[in-house]
Amino acid sequence: MAEKYKILFDSMNSKEDEIAPVVILSGKYKEIIYNYKVVRFDMEEDPPRLKFEYEIMGGEEEIEDIQDFIKVIGDILVNIITTKDIKEGEEVNERKDDS
Repeated sequence: MAEKYKILFDSMNSKEDEIAPVVILSGKYKEIIYNYKVVRFDMEEDPPRLKFEYEIMGGEEEIEDIQDFIKVIGDILVNIITTKDIKEGEEVNERKDDS
């Protein structure tokens, strides 16, 4: 099952801001809140690879397998990048396909 997530826009940040917290709404990492700090493409790799840094803001005690967690938030990041016009506070289902 794909994780649902929500980007937490509020009066302190908006779609125009570079950083907004994300909360995972389903799956084994439900209720973990984090944000992406640095996002870039490593153009040295073929094909280019998405790299990111993140900060966990709440719920880190629920993470038993950090590599699995990184994969999940990486998949969410790809979905955020490829999803247009996310509305404020909208819940989003992670895409399952690779398109």
